[in-house]
Order: sequence, then structure tokens, then C-alpha cells
Amino acid sequence: MRLGFAVTLSGMIAASAALAQHADSFLALCDRLSASPFDSTRPPGIEGVAPQNIDAKSAVPACEDAIKAAPDNSRIMF
Repeated sequence: MRLGFAVTLSGMIAASAALAQHADSFLALCDRLSASPFDSTRPPGIEGVAPQNIDAKSAVPACEDAIKAAPDNSRIMF
């Protein structure tokens, strides 16, 4: 019984790590396509995109995926 629990727990931990990594990739794409250049909390290496230069056709779906993956991320909600 303990072995089954340990296997289940390790599987849940691995799945959680994979989901977090997947969420990070969605967030990174949204940032790259539409992060505000005035957002002082944007990740290092992301310069930001001026509003008039945002390609909404690409940015909207990317950011919708990001908010689904990380609904509590206030930067993405903004």
C-alpha cells in the first residue's frame, strides 16, 4: 500500500512540474508578444512591445492560453 501511495505521489509531483513548465512557456510567449515596455515587473530579457506594435492576432490567443495556465498571475491579467 505504501508503495502505491509513493508511486502515485511521485506521479502527481512530476505532472505538477510539467504543468508549471507548460504554464511558463505560455507566459513567456504572451510576454514576448505583448508585454508593456512600461511594466517594471516583466521578466529579464523581455523588452516590451509598444501598444501600436502588438500583433493582436498572435498576442490575444497566446495571452488567453497564458491566463488559463496561470489564472492568478496579475501581470498576465493586466
